[in-house]
Amino acid sequence: MGWHRINRSARSTFVTKKLHSQVARSLKDGGVLILEAYTERHLDMDGTGGPPQRDLFMSLDDLSVELEDLEFIIGTEVERNIFEGKYHQGESAVVQVVACKKGVTL
Repeated sequence: MGWHRINRSARSTFVTKKLHSQVARSLKDGGVLILEAYTERHLDMDGTGGPPQRDLFMSLDDLSVELEDLEFIIGTEVERNIFEGKYHQGESAVVQVVACKKGVTL
């Protein structure tokens, strides 16, 4: 299990970094990325959904590196109430990012 877990974690990290790099490059001038994702702190909360594996969560520190070609307008980790349907509500720990290409003014 240990080796499989390490491989899956490394693969997830690689895919996420590659995807974020592609998103940053694909934004047109004036394009804005809006992202909200669960942070690892979410595992300590009850009943709101989210991935069960730690390697699928995001952090502001990781996103700052993975999206280094973008200028962050908003970048924060917060706890907030989510209301996204009958089975997806409650307190959640999330990272929120609003970013645009560097040098582009809004």
